[in-house]
Amino acid sequence: MSKTVLFHTHGIGPFDFSVMDGESLPALNRLATERSVLLCPTLFLAAERIDAFEDLLRCYTRLKRRGEVDHILGFGIEGPLLGPNGGSPSRAIWHPTAAQWRRMAEWFSLGLRYFVLAPDIFALQDDIDRSFTFADLLALIYDSGGRIAVGHFDGASPELSTERFNEVMNYIEAGYERSPYLILTDHLFNDMPRAFKHAFRTPNARVHREAELAKHSSSTWQASSLPTLLGPLPAAILVAARDKRLTPALNFDGGHVDLAICRRVVEFLGADRIIAITDHTETFTIAGETLVRDDDTKLLYRPDGVLAASFVTQEEQRLNMQNIGMNTDDINFVQYKTPLAALRFEPCRRVIPQT
Repeated sequence: MSKTVLFHTHGIGPFDFSVMDGESLPALNRLATERSVLLCPTLFLAAERIDAFEDLLRCYTRLKRRGEVDHILGFGIEGPLLGPNGGSPSRAIWHPTAAQWRRMAEWFSLGLRYFVLAPDIFALQDDIDRSFTFADLLALIYDSGGRIAVGHFDGASPELSTERFNEVMNYIEAGYERSPYLILTDHLFNDMPRAFKHAFRTPNARVHREAELAKHSSSTWQASSLPTLLGPLPAAILVAARDKRLTPALNFDGGHVDLAICRRVVEFLGADRIIAITDHTETFTIAGETLVRDDDTKLLYRPDGVLAASFVTQEEQRLNMQNIGMNTDDINFVQYKTPLAALRFEPCRRVIPQT
């Protein structure tokens, strides 16, 4: 069996997952088998593709019953409830109606594993549709066997983002048994308010790299100092991860997050608490939109200059992990054991004792 899970990847070979149809699944599974990887394709969902994606999931379910897609573990959807600042295709950021959310929640029985959503756009009691609150949406997702991965924060206020993240986490834990896999994250440090420089993607930025990283090298990270060093939201996520309340996904491509920062995260949490996210595509398109290549960093940008993905392979990320001191067991955790456990997890409703 493969020892690599491609977690949160947007496209391999000729397949742009956001526009793929069910007829492509056998060929995708053959490609994954040839490469000895397990896949959790992650896509951006435009409103006009609801029918098409549901057809894909139904096809996936039929093929899975016949044992024909054994290297595809399920699917993730990035959005559609996302903050405005990330590199998502504009058509993939929208507010579904309550009826559309109820329809999409049924997809968890067909192979959908999680939604990435911004937990700070609404307060729990805010209506996101008529008589349908944000809390109602979270309950619907978890009652349907699904989960959220927090990410793409609105980020207008670091304090508000942190407060609402904590409220969402507490709300979910009130209804379901606590687990490291009950809540996931999107790409850690990207698309969230921060108080530090986490990446150095241009020559001008790299001039200041050593001075910025020196702020992290004077001592080990401590939970008490992280809010000042990193900002309240990254600190809250990391402390929750260390307390086994969630599992964060971290990109080791060197461009999304500097590898020196990745090393500090591994030191603080332990490799067994992290999923290695790829956030890459080999098609150089996402949702049919052509991306601009930076061959120096191997990052992919939208035409407006916003970072969208990368084309750093999983093998290259493995070398990056080795270069920051991660051993074989560490790499096996972040690339295989932890993402596999997270994808296989099913929420368990909390039993309220009878009085």
